[in-house]
Amino acid sequence: MYEPSALVSAELKRTPPREPDLMEPDYLDKYDMSTVFYDVFPQGTDLVTVGPPLENFASDIDFSAAHIAESPVQFVSTRLDRTEVGAFAGAPVRPDRVLTLPGIGDAPLNEVDYLKLLAGSRALITKSKNNRLEWIVDWAKYYVRVHDIDTVIVYDNGSDQYDCDQVLEALSTLNLAHVIVVNWPFRFGPQGRSAPGKNVLWDSDYCEYGIMEHARRRFLGSARMVINHDIDELLVMESELSLDELLDRSPDGVLSYQGIWVHSGGDLPAGSYSFTDIRMIDPTERPTTPKWVIDPGRVSDARQWKTHLIDGIDYEQTVSCGHRHFRQISTNWKFDRSKEHRRVRPLVRDRLLAGYLDYAYADAPTPYLQLLGAHLREGATAQERTAAIVDVVNMERFSRYNLTKHWFWTPTINVSDFSLANGVRVGIEIILVGTLLSSVCVARDDASWTILQHVGQATTKPISNRNHHRELGCWNALAPIETITTDLVFCISEVLSGLSAVPAQAVALLTERA
Repeated sequence: MYEPSALVSAELKRTPPREPDLMEPDYLDKYDMSTVFYDVFPQGTDLVTVGPPLENFASDIDFSAAHIAESPVQFVSTRLDRTEVGAFAGAPVRPDRVLTLPGIGDAPLNEVDYLKLLAGSRALITKSKNNRLEWIVDWAKYYVRVHDIDTVIVYDNGSDQYDCDQVLEALSTLNLAHVIVVNWPFRFGPQGRSAPGKNVLWDSDYCEYGIMEHARRRFLGSARMVINHDIDELLVMESELSLDELLDRSPDGVLSYQGIWVHSGGDLPAGSYSFTDIRMIDPTERPTTPKWVIDPGRVSDARQWKTHLIDGIDYEQTVSCGHRHFRQISTNWKFDRSKEHRRVRPLVRDRLLAGYLDYAYADAPTPYLQLLGAHLREGATAQERTAAIVDVVNMERFSRYNLTKHWFWTPTINVSDFSLANGVRVGIEIILVGTLLSSVCVARDDASWTILQHVGQATTKPISNRNHHRELGCWNALAPIETITTDLVFCISEVLSGLSAVPAQAVALLTERA
């Protein structure tokens, strides 16, 4: 556990930036009036400080009187958005150093060089208060398995359901090189509010801005990668590129992307659910706020790391990745996110997310490309590659739809014939084209073709000189092989389920007319 060397004023109070008539009833209870510095830590011969904006403390506190073992140190600071960073210059280097700020107190210094310790790390950072320990572990496990994260830093903002050591113990069960739980008990601050004739006021929520700059300057300035996501957010790739490849190709070292709310589709049992129980989205819903991944070495000139952006450098948002914001993974500290009963727009299953969840939380996960095995083997024939994919898809999982035949039409097209209980007869083709994959559903008679056109979700096209059969594309385009355990399996299930729901009488009537 990391314990900051904080300096807090017992008598002096910070003057709030907001006029009394614009304060909510509980504003002063939430406002941080007393913290001078969240932490003071060594960096070379300087002592770096991160804290709330000094405001009146800049003149009310005699920073020129600060010293270490009677040796004076000179203080300078820079005001940022809702936080302030500074440095005491000329601090003597000696063991067991303590910074003394007369009238405020003493700050023993932690001499560990975390920038050096975490250099080159692949880090995930967040803040948390009273999130369930199993959620925190599942969240970190996802990033370890999907994005190869090796470092997790959690700023615990005053949890009272457990202590920091319990968070550390829970995360220590994962395969991580570094787990740091920072005890961060400072007031979070009042949230923004509307004011007549003004934009929403966001002027007093210091805590989170202090966390971001502290993480940057104390821990992660030399990291290889930093992912900034809350406990209720999971990052997914929307292209064939890995996170590393996408970040490396970024011209500015920043990946900024929007999110999608994910819903359960119904009320969940209290205390016994996690990410895998929440997989539904509303395609018409507005995106959630953006988050980011950065290469700190390439954004060293940035003015400030913020919750939703990197300030001081130019970059564009990407659509090649995004995050999923889980509505029911919440302590409801801001508003009640647990219920879905007022929803009127229909929800659909997030196929991409479902595949990531199934992979991340499998008992013994194996990377997709290892699952395929033979199809990547150098020298493998086209049919061996296709067969490996078919083995992973495992068409036997659809045997309840009466799988009657399973065969290769060509070396790169595998066919499974189904004769459904209602009389519909179709074939499912899995087609390999280079490193891409597609699937079609082929009607075996005219009645099945008529039904298929109404049930299917994608474009139809005739196939000439093939017994007058017709086919319906389950995908509108080819997709990367890695999606076989996500879109392909779900798509086949969706088509077969839709076809089997057609009444047998309707099939019989169409057959007679044909």
